[in-house]
Amino acid sequence: KKMHTFEGDDDESFMKSANWNGGIVVIRPKGLYFYKNGQSIPVEGGDTLKEKVYLLLPLNQDTASLNFLVGSSESEISFFDGKTLKKLDAPVYSYIKNKKLLYGMQLSTGDFAFGTIYGGVVISKPDGTIKKIYDRKAGLQDDSVKHIFEDSNNNLWVSLERGISKIEYNFPVSVYDERCGLNGVVTSVLNFNGTLYAGTTKGLFIREKDNNFSSISRIPIYCSDILAINDSILVATYNGLYQLQENTPITVLDKPSYVLHKIGINDNKILCGVSDGIILLSLKNGNWVIENQIKIQENDVKSIATDSEGDVWFSVQNGDIFRLKAPIQWNTYSPIHYNYTNGLPGGEVYITFASKHLIFATNKGLYTFDKKLEKFIPDYTLGANYAGGASPIFRLKE
Repeated sequence: KKMHTFEGDDDESFMKSANWNGGIVVIRPKGLYFYKNGQSIPVEGGDTLKEKVYLLLPLNQDTASLNFLVGSSESEISFFDGKTLKKLDAPVYSYIKNKKLLYGMQLSTGDFAFGTIYGGVVISKPDGTIKKIYDRKAGLQDDSVKHIFEDSNNNLWVSLERGISKIEYNFPVSVYDERCGLNGVVTSVLNFNGTLYAGTTKGLFIREKDNNFSSISRIPIYCSDILAINDSILVATYNGLYQLQENTPITVLDKPSYVLHKIGINDNKILCGVSDGIILLSLKNGNWVIENQIKIQENDVKSIATDSEGDVWFSVQNGDIFRLKAPIQWNTYSPIHYNYTNGLPGGEVYITFASKHLIFATNKGLYTFDKKLEKFIPDYTLGANYAGGASPIFRLKE
């Protein structure tokens, strides 16, 4: 390997450089120059690039074709074809102009990563569509990005005004928390028609296109469950049950509501667990109306599930379990009551249908119900480490 030293004129400086076509292209006050094999050659049309350039990014590094993205001191991005500069207009370029460009590179995926002074790192598709923004809200130590490096695992290393951050750009898991506007502890999540809804102890939130979350102001209280049925979204909260219409909440029930459960394949009936039992709701003319109710005095219903035979089971806050045997006659039915005398360990229970049977998550592990013995026994679906008598299980989903 050899090292070459290129010296400019006394009154010249080297402003920006990039690898291209087996050599180096450099911005100098007189324009664009190509350095290779110890020689300096002016690039035809390069005198167009005389202003201060913050970005010189070859789009085809291994060919003789002159295709560059050029970022000016005004944070405007242009396309340079060797003759003319054409300013580009796309969402990412508007973001860069507003946040002030400092650095840019093309990633191995073909996407672009731009570092800014005030807006962290923005990732865009080749067409200029913004894919992701990494700033202080996303976890960077600060928003002023000096340089970006992509390692062999496609992680991005970002040098900042204060420190260095690693962005696991290729990692398939994304984390959303208070940094992106999602406040409180998440209790329920729904992906409906491409929109992500999150219920938390602070209310109901919606993920926006920029991956930040905004709250639905009329639901600023503990949101315990969300259910999509047909084109309708129902939200259970400590203030009551709401139906969302174009993200505007319409009151269905004005009592604390905790859990929602769709009955079988019926798209017009649901069960809602409330502060004193369960309520059967039917969809009529686009609105949810009360059809019937089974009361359990002064005990919040926390979970509801249906077994393979159509029996409906629900748990209440004190840890007791109730069962409605199919076919359910709502007007005359009295539920079967189970508690610690039937094998339950005591404490709150969460019921779910998984692995083709009901599983009861408790503070002593997993249980199932033996209908022949009429008692709860340890469930070994996930192995002995999670069966009855083992570690506490808070939730279980299939």
